[in-house]
Amino acid sequence: MKWISAPRAVVLMFLLLPSLAVVGAQAQTGNLLVNPGFEPPYTDNGGTPPRLVAQGWAPWNLPPEPGMSYSQMLQPEYYQANTPAGLGPARVRSGSEAQRMQVFFGTFTAGVSQAVGNLTPGQPYTFGAQVWVWSSSFDDPTVSQQDGGVTVQVGIDPNGGSDPESSSIVWSAFTAPRYDSWVFYSVTAPAASTTASVWIRATV
Repeated sequence: MKWISAPRAVVLMFLLLPSLAVVGAQAQTGNLLVNPGFEPPYTDNGGTPPRLVAQGWAPWNLPPEPGMSYSQMLQPEYYQANTPAGLGPARVRSGSEAQRMQVFFGTFTAGVSQAVGNLTPGQPYTFGAQVWVWSSSFDDPTVSQQDGGVTVQVGIDPNGGSDPESSSIVWSAFTAPRYDSWVFYSVTAPAASTTASVWIRATV
């Protein structure tokens, strides 16, 4: 009998660059996010396992559907990147911290989000983030082996909604899984009101 299972672990690091910036030469410039570098303090958002998330950000995950197994659509663990976890280097790209999200032997669709205010309706905004993914069925924390097919996207909800499944979220283009290096993901969309929400989504 051959068993098919999810990889041992998936670790994602969301680093110093998420950024939300206005598109256009005459527009406001600079990063509009709160705590774009995922720096301390980290807030305990409750839940089991722990959900420690950098101030300014909120964790989210899609729940399992009826009939799914115990290893499907799990709530990830959220930690500071420098928290010891036996998973090799912290992989902090810059600054002192990064947001780490991990799952052992399971699947998920989850990430972090933030609502951003004081926007100009109709004005295009670009949201981007640097992400590192390690996914492996083995114990070497430096290389992904027999990975779980992890995909990452970033999104903007021009209406500022809080539903990660909303059809109004504009997601970055779907790309094949990329591991063991920093990868920049970005998307551009016009704000529909003075508030928009930004999303980082990982699926395995």
